[in-house]
Amino acid sequence: MHRLSDAFRDPVLEGCQSAAVFRLPARHEASYERNRANLPLGRTDWWAVSDHRLRRIDSVILLIDAFGQPGRVDVMAGRYVGYEDELRATASPVKARRALFVEGAFRELGHTAVSGLLAFSGLGTLEGTKYLTANRATSARRAPPTRQPSFSPEFAGRHGAVSPSGYVPDAEHGRVMSALARHLQEQRYEGLDNNPHDCSARPAGSADARCELFELKTGTSSQDIHTAIGQLLAYEHRLRVECGWGHARRVLVLPDGPAARARLPLLNTLGMNLMVYRRTRGRIAFERVSTLDAP
Repeated sequence: MHRLSDAFRDPVLEGCQSAAVFRLPARHEASYERNRANLPLGRTDWWAVSDHRLRRIDSVILLIDAFGQPGRVDVMAGRYVGYEDELRATASPVKARRALFVEGAFRELGHTAVSGLLAFSGLGTLEGTKYLTANRATSARRAPPTRQPSFSPEFAGRHGAVSPSGYVPDAEHGRVMSALARHLQEQRYEGLDNNPHDCSARPAGSADARCELFELKTGTSSQDIHTAIGQLLAYEHRLRVECGWGHARRVLVLPDGPAARARLPLLNTLGMNLMVYRRTRGRIAFERVSTLDAP
């Protein structure tokens, strides 16, 4: 799954419009064990859920740490069919603690990583009971873009003017970017765009394919890497607003070598990917080192 909102596309929740969302981390051992035991029974543990919310939801989603697989969160869901109040003298009639029931057993729809859970959920925070609606989840994805993608090759080569020091500027960045654009087109990517970022594109042939955002650096210094990370995050946000993107697969493109590959653990931790380039027989060749789908 790319986003929690994808749950409404699954046949299990077909036609559903609003879900109560609960986060079940393994560190809360007692609640975690009770919820895991209740999954086949199609019920949750006791949660604070208000009356007016109960009248609006038609599904329940659980984000539960995978058993025996640290770092993974399973997405379990079902169609809401009813509830049971916790019988306590101090229970509030407005916001009582309730166990929610779904049709049959909870079904696994997919999974994500703990490190990217907040971005995956799109809910900002997962404290307490949260709610996700299908129309809100899909409105940004279906919003008409404010501009269409276009790719304009940047200057590549040596500038004619010579500086007083005798240095002739060489636009290596433009040369590599043009080669990357050709490479993506050869790989059947479409919708190439480089405004205002280096390059973005989508694999052809699938409307649901994840957009990819590329940031190229011709050096591998710490400043190059840290700048690129910030640019990838900032440009992705801008493209969500201007073009109706969901979360993109973020790719940092670097010249191949030990210094570039040493950055892979950092990039993967941040949910980013590494592509390297090298010159081979007069051409610039590209290699994908990782293809994470983390948000």
